[in-house]
Amino acid sequence: MYWATRKMRLVVSRVIKFRVWDTKVNEWLFGTSGFSMDGEIVLMGEWSAAAWRAISEGEADRYVLLQYTGLKDKNASEIYEGDILRYQWQSNWGDRERIDRRFSVVFENGQFLQLEQDEETPDHWYQWDSLEVIGNIYENPELLKAGA
Repeated sequence: MYWATRKMRLVVSRVIKFRVWDTKVNEWLFGTSGFSMDGEIVLMGEWSAAAWRAISEGEADRYVLLQYTGLKDKNASEIYEGDILRYQWQSNWGDRERIDRRFSVVFENGQFLQLEQDEETPDHWYQWDSLEVIGNIYENPELLKAGA
């Protein structure tokens, strides 16, 4: 009997990265991440030791894992889930209205979406290459408030 084997290769069109917010001490933990052979996320470095310690102490909820979107803003800053972005645009017609919107990045139903400051339902992105990362929902929540 002849058995054919084929090498399978996972092709990912973006870098899979995460950052971790520690809600107990209000600071970022850094490290690297990857995937195990069975598809589980593997954390290595500073956050790995902290996560294992928290799990053993029953505090796993204190860490928020935030994924990189694979996109960069107009200044080449990486855009992560939880970031606060600014979208500015000026109309070329009529009263030449200036639009200045802010929103946070959320991950829902397998996609990254924008959640505007006064909205409850996330929406699809504006032109991501005209966006600017101005903070994040953990360190700078006030940036989402009207008039900030």
